[in-house]
Formats: sequence, C-alpha cells, structure tokens
Amino acid sequence: RKAAMAADPVVLYRAWLIDNGHATEAALAEIEEQVTAAIDDAVEFALNSPQPDASELYTDVFGDESAAMLNGVSR
Repeated sequence: RKAAMAADPVVLYRAWLIDNGHATEAALAEIEEQVTAAIDDAVEFALNSPQPDASELYTDVFGDESAAMLNGVSR
C-alpha cells in the first residue's frame, strides 16, 4: 500500500503543484472539500431517484448492444 501511494499520480501531482508554487495546501484542501460535497450530492440524488424504465437502458450511450445481449452473442 505504501509503495502504491508513493507512485499514485494524484499524490505526485499534488506534491508537484505545492512544491512549484502553483497551489497551496489550503487551496487544494478547499478543492477536495468542494469535490467531496459534489460527489456526496450526486450519490444522494442517485439513491433517492426512482429506477429508470427499462426502455431507457440505451439512452445516451454510444452503442446498442441489446441484440447481442438478447441472443447471448459475445462480440
């Protein structure tokens, strides 16, 4: 776990931003709080929303794989 954290690109970039004067610890902490709040709001919205109708399964997705799924065919 420690080795993974040492190589984590987010951890490394955060350190680089601070070390090179592009951000402060306080500024990054504020951003993290805002992101956490946005994620919490999105999760709460999703959990409190009704399940979508099955007809919406492929709405706003790139491809329609329904025929392959119905026929048991794997591409």
